Amino acid sequence: EEIFFTIEGCRLPGKNLKQFNKVYSLSYMTDFIDSYKNYIDLVDYSILPSFKFAEYYDRLSKKNLYLGSPKYDIVLNKEETLRKYNLNNVNKKFALVVFPKLRDLHQVNMKIIYSLLNSLGFEVIVKTRGKDPIPLSMQNDNTYSDFSWYPHSTMELIFLSDIVINFSSTVVKECVMMKTPLINIHIKPFTPHLEFLYDYEYCKKLDINSQAEDFLSAVKELTTKDYTSEFNASIKENLFEAQGTCERIFQHISNIKN
Repeated sequence: EEIFFTIEGCRLPGKNLKQFNKVYSLSYMTDFIDSYKNYIDLVDYSILPSFKFAEYYDRLSKKNLYLGSPKYDIVLNKEETLRKYNLNNVNKKFALVVFPKLRDLHQVNMKIIYSLLNSLGFEVIVKTRGKDPIPLSMQNDNTYSDFSWYPHSTMELIFLSDIVINFSSTVVKECVMMKTPLINIHIKPFTPHLEFLYDYEYCKKLDINSQAEDFLSAVKELTTKDYTSEFNASIKENLFEAQGTCERIFQHISNIKN
């Protein structure tokens, strides 16, 4: 008997699997919302982060396993991570800006956001995806794309940062798992995925009509208060314990083999 893992059912259609093979599908952020229906009949088990994800998006099945996501089952070292990204000042305060899609860029002035963060003593880190290049005029000395996948660059940069500036990206999930507070500026033309994760005190919601004073006030509050209890509540209600995810998956495989 062989065990196969796939991400969101990738390459399963047409795969010549033997009768006794077991197929596990891992989810990738919120891709399962659309792709789940395409692979659930082809797998033995679908590993989702939590029951909340399946319930909220109506993706319930007896095949579902709510075991978490292996990408978070890591231990990061601050000094090593700083060196990896050539961020040499260990005493510096960092603010991570998760760059928005170019589609929405006209709704926000990124340079003002950088300037406001700098005025509060933060060194700004800018992160984008490889498929969403940043215009040269909006890059800085700490601009990164997809530098590494495991550990994922976004997670490492969140780990280093005191605050994250988000634009309704699913990076909110990573912020919660890494227990880093965030400001969310909603500029997308649709309701953000995982909207339930924004409804806690560790997140300040702003929009295109918010003023500089609103932004500065939110940054000051989020970086001076302790939100540990809020993060713990959100993780318990919506997500999963990061440590031990791989062991939970291995244990399930072991149980079905015995």
